Amino acid sequence: MNTQSQLQTLAARRSTLARLTLSLVNKAGPLTPEDRKKLAGIRDEMDVLEGDLRTEAQKRFAKAFSNYLRHGWAPSQRFGGISSEDREMITEAQRVEFRDLGTLNEGAYPGATGGFFAPLLFSGQVESAEKWYSALLDAATIWDTSTGAPLSYPMDDDATITGELIPENSQVTTADDAPLSSVNLKGYLFSSRMVKVSIALLQDAGFPLDLYLATRLGIRLGRVSNSYFVRGTGQSQPTGIVTAAGTTIIANGSYSTDGTGGANSIGSDDLASLEAAVDAAYRVPAQGAAFMMHQNTLSALRQVKDKAGRPLRLVSEAGTILGYPARVNNALDQLQSASSSPAVTCDTVVFGALKKYTIRRAPLRVMRIEERYAEQGQVAYIAFRRMDGNLVDGCAGASCAVLQNVF
Repeated sequence: MNTQSQLQTLAARRSTLARLTLSLVNKAGPLTPEDRKKLAGIRDEMDVLEGDLRTEAQKRFAKAFSNYLRHGWAPSQRFGGISSEDREMITEAQRVEFRDLGTLNEGAYPGATGGFFAPLLFSGQVESAEKWYSALLDAATIWDTSTGAPLSYPMDDDATITGELIPENSQVTTADDAPLSSVNLKGYLFSSRMVKVSIALLQDAGFPLDLYLATRLGIRLGRVSNSYFVRGTGQSQPTGIVTAAGTTIIANGSYSTDGTGGANSIGSDDLASLEAAVDAAYRVPAQGAAFMMHQNTLSALRQVKDKAGRPLRLVSEAGTILGYPARVNNALDQLQSASSSPAVTCDTVVFGALKKYTIRRAPLRVMRIEERYAEQGQVAYIAFRRMDGNLVDGCAGASCAVLQNVF
């Protein structure tokens, strides 16, 4: 039995159960224990059917979307387009799942000018690739929303308000309410730019087009969004974690440890000072407490030695620093190899509760462009996603601190 037939069979059974429910509910007189037992059984079966229907519909939509990526929407000189059943499935899915992203939607039909929303399986593959190239996407709190319209994310400063011990038969003390505020997360539009695929590859049934596109699109979106989630100014772009962090520590370097390192190095005292700059409430695994730095900075820390030339092992074999995970994020500055005039300030290490950084994402949309590169024998694909990010911390950025090297 094919997927379409399975959907029709499941839908027919759901209609039958609905009619049985109505006949029992509209029955004259009170319901008997047997009637109640039948209703309970129908409800249980309906719950199962609803899950099966969603699963089958998602599989059907994923297959139709894959056909669209390979063959196009409608027949053309080079491609046969997708079947009427696939078009109906995509149309229905876009109608049910349609979210107004506020851009690229000028056409009369959703997807006509701005592409189509990607199914969950394809979006999941893109997100996996994004995380490989964005340490913050992997560590931050992700808030998936159905639209790209601005939304407020609540936060409060409750760091100094405690509970109390109440004597027997005593009244609780009225405490000041925690100052409540919010962060306004918008929906800045990010693009993967064009990924061009030759028509010959598209016609090769053995070529895993879905996986290839999801990986390429995800890597590009991960790279560009990560740079803004780290260093964004908050003006017409996300507010990066470096911009939002409330504390800055100036590195003294590793001279006190090895007797040679200058301001363009990082010593054990610098890492300890950076840790101490973050409130203890945020230095816990549940908050995602971790160090984050460029891969070359991490390599330099592995090479720090004491004055006798023995490795300090600032980075453990497990990849931790002072017991915290060490995450690589190449959007942070590298250590300078030589001094500059005027002096250069480098944001080299971030430490804190990375889960307090919140990334808001709207659904992924993919566009297929067939005619623009036809003379080159290629088809282009673009992914769009609206995102924003900010440090959601009502304690004036006390959850994260940045180490700066001035050299």
